[in-house]
Amino acid sequence: MKKKMTFAEHFMLWIALLIPGIITAFVDFDISMFVTYALAASFLGMKAVLLLILVYGMLHVINGVSGRIVIVTGTGLVELIREHFGIRTTLLVFIATYFFNLLTIIQSYLALALVADMLKLNFIVLAGALTAYIYLIIVFKLKKFVHRMFPFIAMFYFALIIPAVSHFQSVARSLLSSKFVIGDLFRGNNALFVLVLLGSTASAWNQLLVSRYTYRTKLDVDMLEFHILDNRVTTILSFLYSLFFMGSVSFLFPQGVISKVSPLELSALVPLEHPEYRVLILAMGLLFVMMTNIHAVSISFTHVFSQFFGIQRTEEDSSSFTGLNSILYLLLNVPAILAIFFLKLGLFQTVYPFGLAQGVFVVILLLFLYYFSNSASLMGRYRGDVVHNAMIIGSVGCISVLFVIVIIRFLLGL
Repeated sequence: MKKKMTFAEHFMLWIALLIPGIITAFVDFDISMFVTYALAASFLGMKAVLLLILVYGMLHVINGVSGRIVIVTGTGLVELIREHFGIRTTLLVFIATYFFNLLTIIQSYLALALVADMLKLNFIVLAGALTAYIYLIIVFKLKKFVHRMFPFIAMFYFALIIPAVSHFQSVARSLLSSKFVIGDLFRGNNALFVLVLLGSTASAWNQLLVSRYTYRTKLDVDMLEFHILDNRVTTILSFLYSLFFMGSVSFLFPQGVISKVSPLELSALVPLEHPEYRVLILAMGLLFVMMTNIHAVSISFTHVFSQFFGIQRTEEDSSSFTGLNSILYLLLNVPAILAIFFLKLGLFQTVYPFGLAQGVFVVILLLFLYYFSNSASLMGRYRGDVVHNAMIIGSVGCISVLFVIVIIRFLLGL
C-alpha cells in the first residue's frame, strides 16, 4: 500500500503547484470569462463574488471527477461516450461540442472587433490576417509563438487587478458588507447571472479533453492525490484572481455602466495615466488573449473529433493538421467571422444567450461524469463516493432549478 503523504509533503506540493496553478488561472481566463465577469461585477458589485463561490464549487467537482475517471480508466471521456452509448449519442454530443466551441470562437472574434475599433483597423482584414496566422502556427507546430504570448497575457491580467489591489480596503469593505442568502437567487437577475457565470467558467470542451492532460503529465492511479491537490490549487487561484478582477471592475464601472462604455472608457481598467497608452495596452492584451483562445479551441476541437470518431492520434502529432483537420478549423473560424459581420453582434450582448447555452452543456457533461464515475466495471474501487455523487447530483439539481427560475421570469416578463 502506498505510504500516506505527511503534512510537510502536502505543504511542499502545494507550494510546487503554485506557479503551474497561476499559469492555468491566467490561460483559462479567456474572453468569455473576461466579458461575463466584468458585466456581473458592474451590475452586482462584489456580491457577484459570492455567486462565484457556487460556480467554482461546481467547476471543482467537474475537474476533480473528470480527472479521476481518465486517470483510472486511461481513456478520455469522449472515447467512453462512444464506447458505451454508440454512434448516435456520440454524434449528438459532438454537434453540441461544436456549437459550444463555436460560441467561444465568436466571442474571441468579437474581442478582435473591439480591438479593430480601438486601433481604427478594418475588422474583416484583421480577422482574415490573424486567422491565417494562427492556422500557419498550428500547421507548422510553431508552439513557441503561442508560448511567447503567455508573459504578455500575464502582465496584462496583472495590470487589470491593480485598481482592486490599490483600493483593497474599499473592495474588502464592499465584499464583507455584501449579504447574500439562498432566497436572493429568486430575486432580480441573480439566477441568470449564476448560469452565465457557470457557462463562461466551466470550459466543457477542455474537460472533454482531459485525457490530453493525463497523457502529458503521465498521471496514474498512484498519483490521484497529486491530481486532487493540483485541482484544489488551480481552483483557489482562479477564484482569487476572479475576485480581484471583479473588484477592479466594480470599483471603476459601478451600476452596470460597463455594458454601455466606449473602448476608450473601457481602457480605464489599465492603470496608466495617458489615455492613448491605456487603449493600446487594452487592445494588445485582448489581441493576445483572443489569439491564444482561438489556437487552443481549434487544437482542442481536432482532439474532440479524433476521440469521438476513434481516430488514433498521439500527443506528438496532435497539433498537426491534415486536410480534414483544416476543414474543422475553417468550420469554426469562418462562421464566427461571418456571424459577427452579418449579425452585427456586440461583445456584451452575447453574454446572456451564450452563457445560458454553455450552461446547458455543463449539465450534459455532469450527467456523463456521474454515469462513468459510478461504473463498477470502469472505476473499480475508485468509483464515486457518497460525497462526490451528492456534489454532482446537487450541481445538476441546482443548475436545473436556476434554469426554471430564469424561464419563469422570462415568461412572466420580469
